Amino acid sequence: MGARGFQPKPTELKILTGGRVNKRAPQPVSREVGSPPDWLDDIAREKWHELSTRLGSMGVLAETDAGILTMYAQTWSIWRRASDLVQDEGLTVPSAAGSAKTNPAVHVASDAVKTLTRLGVELGQSPSSRGSIRATTPPTTSKLAKFLVDAHSPRKESRQNKLSDLRTVRRHFLR
Repeated sequence: MGARGFQPKPTELKILTGGRVNKRAPQPVSREVGSPPDWLDDIAREKWHELSTRLGSMGVLAETDAGILTMYAQTWSIWRRASDLVQDEGLTVPSAAGSAKTNPAVHVASDAVKTLTRLGVELGQSPSSRGSIRATTPPTTSKLAKFLVDAHSPRKESRQNKLSDLRTVRRHFLR
């Protein structure tokens, strides 16, 4: 069963609205997970490379994630092939009795979408799930990024302190 309650807000939205921020959220850091297995077909291999590049640049992949990445890519291939069959043959096919029945590829595509959704959450493929995962490497943040996260963390400050913070930004970062 999945997590209950509201889906968490994406980190970017939390920063804009002044909410608490996950300081361990993924930062852009390049990571390698090796190469895809030889037995993947062309569609799955293409998706594997696309995701490993994108997720690696976010810093959320480790070598141990190669298995779930492979499952995602293989399921993507199954979904694509089933969707192509539905496009070619239609939503219904003739049954043995001569009446129309649902194309079996529709069920295969539907099951693949459900699996892709679950695996996608594990890989941080939605804004809400990215807010709950942690980077595999320590974040290397710039002074400006650290200042912005600290400035938006909930704390009671007077108007004078906020003005002082703005002067600090101008002095250090807007030269």
